[in-house]
Amino acid sequence: MSYHTDTSKLTKTQLATFIKSPVEFKETFITRLMEKKSTKQMALGSVCHAVLLEQKRLDKCFLIYPMSCLKSDGSINGKPAKEFREQHPDAIGFGKYQEFCDIERVLIAVHRHELGKLIDRADEREMEMVGEYNGRAIKCKPDFWCPGIIYDLKFMEDISIGQVKRNFKNFSYWLQDAHYSAVVGSNPGFRFWIVETKYPYRIKTVVYDERSREIARDSWRRSMDKFIEAELADVWTEPTEIELTLSPWDMPDQDEETELEGFEDEQFSEV
Repeated sequence: MSYHTDTSKLTKTQLATFIKSPVEFKETFITRLMEKKSTKQMALGSVCHAVLLEQKRLDKCFLIYPMSCLKSDGSINGKPAKEFREQHPDAIGFGKYQEFCDIERVLIAVHRHELGKLIDRADEREMEMVGEYNGRAIKCKPDFWCPGIIYDLKFMEDISIGQVKRNFKNFSYWLQDAHYSAVVGSNPGFRFWIVETKYPYRIKTVVYDERSREIARDSWRRSMDKFIEAELADVWTEPTEIELTLSPWDMPDQDEETELEGFEDEQFSEV
């Protein structure tokens, strides 16, 4: 089994799936009837990880579709493109020449930045680490590790502050901090490096403050307790009824200025 499908040691991704939906966890990692599909952005990130952390060649990780895979208007021709991908199962990503150049520019930006030097000096890269929580084996694979600090790379189209906040919330990156820290132990530092995949290829760091990390660790422990309970009972159910709360301001037909209840217009007229 691969790192991501083997549940003998629980990963952050597996726990995140359980938190989202116990049913989805069961169908993805136990019955394996549900397949997780990779997005274009995920594939790009995987290519960059392979080049930066595993020191693989970009032209071996990302293959450019030949002309035989393109239509006359330059768009990708589905059937021959699929056959081309099947002929190169070891490749991580596929795309047009322009996409190859875009990834190359991202990698050049990293190599020229202090991030590139930090990766070169890292003690370990993508080393699988194992721990346990209440007798349940857990694992993680930090992108790279320096004394006392875990580093993780994220590749995003837009790393403006507002978008970063949304991404970190939507993808529950707090859970990654908590899970990895629990595996490693001794409360290590955790720092995200975010890399923009479009011009101007900005690179920034993101950290959670200590109070946020405490809250994340508490939530992680509660989630682990629920997971262990579900696993021991082999019960992967979730609520079948959803109750929603609707605010009057959600209604499209509400006027911007709502009449104050209990007052007549005349009370506000000129005397």
